Amino acid sequence: MTAFTHPDRSLTRRIVAAASDATAVNGWLVRQLPLLFQRAGLIDVRARGFFPLETHLQSFYASMADRCAEAAVKAGVVTESEGRAWLHAFHDQGLKDLSSPAVCISSSGAGSRFHEAYWRMTDGYTPAKIAYRELRSAIGPWAKTNGYARWTGTQAGWQKPVEAQQQLLFKFEGSSFASPDTGHSYHGLIQLEPVGSKESTILRQSDFARCLVQAEPR
Repeated sequence: MTAFTHPDRSLTRRIVAAASDATAVNGWLVRQLPLLFQRAGLIDVRARGFFPLETHLQSFYASMADRCAEAAVKAGVVTESEGRAWLHAFHDQGLKDLSSPAVCISSSGAGSRFHEAYWRMTDGYTPAKIAYRELRSAIGPWAKTNGYARWTGTQAGWQKPVEAQQQLLFKFEGSSFASPDTGHSYHGLIQLEPVGSKESTILRQSDFARCLVQAEPR
């Protein structure tokens, strides 16, 4: 969950709640873990939470505002005009006073201090949007020729049906602690799932590196 400082508190609550319900597989999992651990027989389980605080509009959690607004519109919780107005006010707030940040974003998910370095990258780095565009340009024609279609909801992902009512999917994605606008490392993911499951049921999954260096057991 990401919390945003925004002048319209009521609309922000609606958007954040809708995004939490729509983008998380199980937004209540953290609340359920103690009981699940107890039922599994685990004892003396300890956890430490990290709460990154970001005030830069190009940071990872700030970029979540766009995704939250989009999710809320798709869920029908807010209208497109409300979503645009909310984003405009959010960005305008951050641009007006950079010396005394008006934008404060924190996440209740686990994090680490090192992610702050990602939005301080120099001009020598290629923005992630450009890298994604190059990936689509390079891989797209090959994927189309081999029967793949774009994987909806990914920046650079493809999928195609295979035997036994299953589909094969692969994608490239950036570090989870990086801004999609400032450049970061990538990794590739490949998975097999039933047709129409939309990632709710994953039969097999691995990253590209493992597929390339480790033979599949027969």
